[in-house]
Amino acid sequence: FIDEYSLKYDNFKNIKSLYTIHNLANQGVAGLDILDYAGLDKDLSPAVMEDYHDQDGGKINAMKLGILSADYINTVSPSYAKEILTKEYGAHLEEYLNRRKKHLVGILNGLDFKLFDPAKDKNIGQNYSVKDFLKGKESNKQVLQKVSQLPVRDVPVFGLVSRLVAQKGLDILLEALEERITQFDFQIIILGTGQKYFEDHFRSLAQKYPEKFAAHIGFSLPLAQKVYAGADFFLMPSRFEPCGLGQMIAMRYGAIPVVRATGGLKDTVVDNKTGLVFKAYNKQEMGKVLDRSLTLYKNKAKFVKILKAGMEQDFSWDKSAKEYLKLYNKLK
Repeated sequence: FIDEYSLKYDNFKNIKSLYTIHNLANQGVAGLDILDYAGLDKDLSPAVMEDYHDQDGGKINAMKLGILSADYINTVSPSYAKEILTKEYGAHLEEYLNRRKKHLVGILNGLDFKLFDPAKDKNIGQNYSVKDFLKGKESNKQVLQKVSQLPVRDVPVFGLVSRLVAQKGLDILLEALEERITQFDFQIIILGTGQKYFEDHFRSLAQKYPEKFAAHIGFSLPLAQKVYAGADFFLMPSRFEPCGLGQMIAMRYGAIPVVRATGGLKDTVVDNKTGLVFKAYNKQEMGKVLDRSLTLYKNKAKFVKILKAGMEQDFSWDKSAKEYLKLYNKLK
């Protein structure tokens, strides 16, 4: 709109634009008639002309238009900004992103530290902070086990709060869990909703292993907070992750993130310091990082050290806001 209006109206000539990409996979593809609906001319602005006349089956791609038209583009993490330049992560738009890579910036999302504060959160069983987290974590773990109808026992508890979709790495997680659930003593608590295949699979595991597996299919903010506060480990084995807030919330609440090194997860979790990280996307590597988690739980000194280091991380909006301000100033 700004491109076209700047060609038609003097008042729009000096307006600058920043296009923020959260998830490149959600591109806003529509038929060519969307231009008439939106009141855009197919032969006026360069971006619309290119997208209208290309050979892509008569579609308009809103994401592509934003990439080609904006003065600057940003993603919600530095690593994701680099990843989307590649064929693996570019979602068929890597050619256009590489054209604009000099104007592509990654800025990490921030976390509302007032909203996500275990010292004041009314949704958890016992409040705590980085200064007194040991008793608080133990109490909240018991609350989570009771709410999930699992036996209250001193075993590693893995939590997952997520959309239940393929992007979140649930295929390799399920394979790795099923290989270990009878061999090792741990509990896993799932909260989320999404694709029927994953919902049904998690329900099946909960029915088959009622003392080890709990599947809350749906979403509840109070329960989500209980998972963060009560879990020992928080699972995010994503295939790709533009930023991710779950790992930040988990660290804030003292649940050690177990993540794949991609996008914002790569930028926020440091292996063996604030969490556990694996690289290759397959069930073998997923299994290895689960095994590392179980071993870490037995080493209480190291477990507590990593947990505490995560709680001390600052992922508030203060730092991110300064980065956005720098970017806005480039638009002048």
